[in-house]
Amino acid sequence: MRYKHDCDKCKPLGEFGSHDLYFCEQDGDPTVIARYGNDGHEYDSGLFLAPYIDYLTEAKKRAIEAGHLKP
Repeated sequence: MRYKHDCDKCKPLGEFGSHDLYFCEQDGDPTVIARYGNDGHEYDSGLFLAPYIDYLTEAKKRAIEAGHLKP
């Protein structure tokens, strides 16, 4: 993983292109995250965006394969 990510609840899913991918579940609300820089705002997230953005699609796919999400 290339970029700083300070959430201790996030599970790394590896790199994809220029993004570091994570799965996170806080208070029963699962999401996927794609970080593209070290600054706090340099990420995209949201399962609702996964069908439209390739790196979030990949994060969701990996989260399912890892058993973090149901298909």
